[in-house]
Amino acid sequence: MTKRRPGARPTRLLPGYETVLGEYATALERAPLSAETRRTYRSRVRMFLSWLADHAATYSADPLADRQARD
Repeated sequence: MTKRRPGARPTRLLPGYETVLGEYATALERAPLSAETRRTYRSRVRMFLSWLADHAATYSADPLADRQARD
């Protein structure tokens, strides 16, 4: 994992979404990408997961686990 910039704080996630992000980060490490690209992808996915959590009331089910909720 790369070192965070001074003052940078990760977006908070629900515990279940932390697991999803961890699995994504593990898979991302095997991808033929630069370290900066991996960092950016992890950051963007973290922000998306945070957005999903903030809007959970608008979904009938978990969009990460239910295809109909996702679509």
